[in-house]
Amino acid sequence: MAETYSLEQFTKENLFKSLSNKYCDEEEMARNDRAIFLFGYLTAIGAKTFVVEYDYTDGDYLEDFTSYYARCFKDYRRRCKRLHFFGKDFDEARFKAFITKPPDELFDELSESYLGFVVARPLPSAVVGRTILKTYPSDSSRRQYTVIRSYDANLFGVPLTIESLAFQEQDTVLAACATVALWSAFQKTSSLFIGTPSPRPAEITRIANGVT
Repeated sequence: MAETYSLEQFTKENLFKSLSNKYCDEEEMARNDRAIFLFGYLTAIGAKTFVVEYDYTDGDYLEDFTSYYARCFKDYRRRCKRLHFFGKDFDEARFKAFITKPPDELFDELSESYLGFVVARPLPSAVVGRTILKTYPSDSSRRQYTVIRSYDANLFGVPLTIESLAFQEQDTVLAACATVALWSAFQKTSSLFIGTPSPRPAEITRIANGVT
């Protein structure tokens, strides 16, 4: 039976291992600037434990997959991994109680410690997919984050919420750098102006090229 998830202590080695895939191994991830930045960022916001959700279907990557990767000679996977980060230490027994028992103090404790998630794409580059993480602390109001919105995540039936703005690593085989910037901007405008679209990167590229 395929592994559904794994529970990991937050360390640099575990993070790089969990982001890696058969086209981009742990050593390559350890040299990846985005992965290195993520480790520093997650350390700063207090990550202690993370859950790796296997065989996750990410809508943004799935559209990229059907637009390009499904037609490649290599057999790229269409499903990703999703890494969920928490600011609390907990073991397997506590995690199983969290996802199977009715809400209680443990549920509230872990839900409140949720720091967000990172989608790991099964690619040789541009591994860091849709990422939604808690912002830095306000630092006595020195930092202000006005362009954020509420996101809902579902971890094995458990609803989790995070206030942030989504970002992802640019995939140069599909899009220019402006594509991801527009994608992030549309994440916010779609919540500000109800009914306006939030197109995926592959769709933004098609529209920019005049392809419908």
